[in-house]
Parts: sequence; structure tokens; C-alpha cells
Amino acid sequence: MGTPIAPPPKEKKPFDRTVAIVSLIIGLAAVIVAFWQGAIANGARMDAQESAQREQLAENEAKAAKQRVEQERTKFCRFTENYRTMIGDLSVSLSRYSENPSEDNKRSVVASAAALASNVENWRKVQESIAIVLDGEVDKLREATSSADIEAIRLQAETISKKANSQFELIDAMLEKPVTAAMNSEGSQSPPSPQPTELVVSEGVSCDCDNTQAPNIGGAATRQCLASEQALKKAAAAGQLKLQIENGKIISSSANLCDSVTQGSAAWPAIGAPSSRPR
Repeated sequence: MGTPIAPPPKEKKPFDRTVAIVSLIIGLAAVIVAFWQGAIANGARMDAQESAQREQLAENEAKAAKQRVEQERTKFCRFTENYRTMIGDLSVSLSRYSENPSEDNKRSVVASAAALASNVENWRKVQESIAIVLDGEVDKLREATSSADIEAIRLQAETISKKANSQFELIDAMLEKPVTAAMNSEGSQSPPSPQPTELVVSEGVSCDCDNTQAPNIGGAATRQCLASEQALKKAAAAGQLKLQIENGKIISSSANLCDSVTQGSAAWPAIGAPSSRPR
């Protein structure tokens, strides 16, 4: 047998630098893409967590706001119950005095008026919304009480009773606003309530005293009306008459307005009246 012939050696391919560089670039690109995909996914998770935390915080704040309003409303209901009871007690005392103007009945009137004034003052210290009740009428009642002026107490009692319902409705509406805001924050599509604006009045004040509808025995009602008008004009001239306006209506004032018992029908400014003086 002959000697076997060995196969020819395999030819080594030359090193292709270009192919190696391209492969390296492709590998690096894959690593970079994977890194950024992970970073983007992680950022999305963090954004989702932050969004969920914000929603939870808003929900907690809305619940807390509702709770505060309910607490205020409970206090307000207690106040109105006491307030109406005391107005009734004062009215009964005045009726008794009218039937029998004895010293005992006079003292009963003064005591009832003092209790009403004290009750409002105590509530003002602990609850802001009560501060607008009577628009200063309770101060006049206190002054009448200190001088034991039965006729002045009677006029103020009529004023307080006359204004009570509208003022309680105003306070109730004020307490309702935080509830509406809280509901909006929880996803309601209702637009937010407009905020009150301030109007400084320097002229145009009139209590329409010539047309007072109050009993005007000896001109007493006219004199009382003119006194309140003079005080109001003085406040306006000093730049101290500032009105809070909401939806084009006057809702409160920084100064005592016209005496509501003795003023005429065209008195301005007045609670509930248009923000601009009628022509």
C-alpha cells in the first residue's frame, strides 16, 4: 500500500477589522437601548407612584375639608338654636313690659337683651362665620342695654328679628362653599364659586330717611335713621366703608349700614342690594 496523501491545510481567513468594529458597535447599541428602556420604565413607574400619591393627598384634603365644614355646620346649628330662643325670650319680655311697665318687667327686658348680646359675642370669639351676624346690630343692643333704654332695645330687637333669616342663609351659603370646593377636587366638573370682591364706597350713601316705614312718633324713627346715615357717611368719607360683593350683590360691610328698622326702601348700601347705587 502506498503512503496516504494528507489533505491540504485549511486556509486561514484574514482578520476583518471592519466586521469586528461593526459587531462591537451593535453590541454597545443593544446595551444602551436596554439601559434606556429600563430607565424609561422606571421613570414611568415613579410618575405613576407620584400621581397616585397626589390623588390620595387631594382625596385626604377633600375629606378633611368636608369634615371641618360639618363641624362648623354643627356649631352653627347650635348657635342658631340658642339665638332664636333668646330672640323669643326677649320678645316675650318686651310684651310683658308693654302690658305692665313695672320695674321687675323692665329688669327682665334688660336681662334678656344682655343675654342675647353676650351669647353672640361669645360665639364670635370661637367661630369666624358668626362675626357677620347682625352687622353690628348686637353692639347697638348692648349700648341700649347698658342704658336700660327700653324703646331702643325694642327697636334693636325688631331689627335683629327682621334680619335673622337672611343673615343665617348667608352664613349657611358661606359654609357650603368649602363643601363645593372639596367635591370639585374629588373629580366633580362643577366650576369653582366666584370669590367675593371688595368695593370701597366714598359717596352716594343714603338711608332714605324721608321714606321711613317705621312708627315715627314725634319723629323718633327719622332721627334714628338720620343718625345711622350720618355715621355711615362719615365712615365713607374716611375711606372706611368697604363692601364685599358677590354675584353683583352686597353680602357684608366693614361698617354698620343704615338702621334696617327705620331706613327707607331706597336705602343704599344695604345687605342684598346691588353693588352699584340705584339711579
